[in-house]
Amino acid sequence: MPGPFSPAYSNRSGQSIPRVVMVNMNGDTVKTAELQGKVVYVYFWSSWCNNCRKQSKQLIELYEKIRQFNLRKKKEVVFIAVSLDDSERLWRIAVSQDDLHWPNNVCDTKGWKSPIADAFGLRKIPSNFIYDTKGKLVKRNVWGNQLDSLLVQLNSLVPN
Repeated sequence: MPGPFSPAYSNRSGQSIPRVVMVNMNGDTVKTAELQGKVVYVYFWSSWCNNCRKQSKQLIELYEKIRQFNLRKKKEVVFIAVSLDDSERLWRIAVSQDDLHWPNNVCDTKGWKSPIADAFGLRKIPSNFIYDTKGKLVKRNVWGNQLDSLLVQLNSLVPN
């Protein structure tokens, strides 16, 4: 997959989700290629990023709403948090301190040199990306009061 500075790269609406393989905190493999048919919310952050850490409370609220939605509708919106930490220890401490308990917490400890960050064309954190059930980018960098409207949008993306 071309990186963010390649002329072939684009992270505009309609762009396909990058094909990456990640390993979560539990050692489970997460492959974006296998998420077809699901709405995917990808969040990039780091333990050393103050703005990222401030987002934690809102992200916990968003994750809980998504989890409840999934249970009610028997559908799945996949939530993936990718850390750009270069220290596994500091990443794990931040996850614990901030109570980030979703299953897909990911960190490859390569910081800004992470192939995951490169595949998504990441230029700043915090950043987030929302993909529809066809794996196409719908929206990026939704924050604050837009979380409820984000949930409505996610709801509309998941087929009945």
